[in-house]
Amino acid sequence: KPPSRFEEIYIDAGFSSAEDAFKNGIAPGVAGTFAGSFRERGGVVIGKALDNRVGCGVLIDIAEDAGRLVTGDVSLYMVWNTQEEVGLRGINAAVNAINPDMAIVVETTVAADVPANPENEWVTRVGGGAAIRALDRSMVTNPRLLSAVLGLASSSGVKYQVQVNPYGGTDAGVVHVHGVGVPTVVISTPARYIHTPHSVVNLDDVKQVESLVSLVIREHGELSKAIKITL
Repeated sequence: KPPSRFEEIYIDAGFSSAEDAFKNGIAPGVAGTFAGSFRERGGVVIGKALDNRVGCGVLIDIAEDAGRLVTGDVSLYMVWNTQEEVGLRGINAAVNAINPDMAIVVETTVAADVPANPENEWVTRVGGGAAIRALDRSMVTNPRLLSAVLGLASSSGVKYQVQVNPYGGTDAGVVHVHGVGVPTVVISTPARYIHTPHSVVNLDDVKQVESLVSLVIREHGELSKAIKITL
């Protein structure tokens, strides 16, 4: 069966008339969503909006440790921006305000590792570690930066997987073409059933993402040399 068209979809809220609905706060422009509950079991969490609540949580944890990670004449900006899914709007304002030399996009990404899909179509795997993106529809990762981050992950014992994502993009699509170009890497936590009320995320993957992002921040100077950024 083909997917339903937007005009064929409705939400039955149990009201008997439009007037009854209006009296109860239901009016044009009011958002509706699927109900979902949060559960944790066996090192896995299940819940709604994990894309990108997981990324927000990673940045909050790293922010608490920023004083130890940032050394030398480096300014670290952390951005929790809005409206990525509807046109990368928030990041447009942020990148113009900050004008970064290098950027890390902390994401939650698709994991299609289910029995119905052949392994070569999984994109990423839940439990496979941090997903370091090589390319997607909006960006080809700077090859020298990608090589440097992969080397850093390998030498530091961070569990990781390389992601080639043919299905979409991230805020990096805007960031990497800002000005004369910004070397940008996307580091993501895999999520099964992403964009549903019951996404599945492995907590160890989250830890691996946090560890790798922290390493990239701490080793910013060496990475800059590797990709020949002059600050």
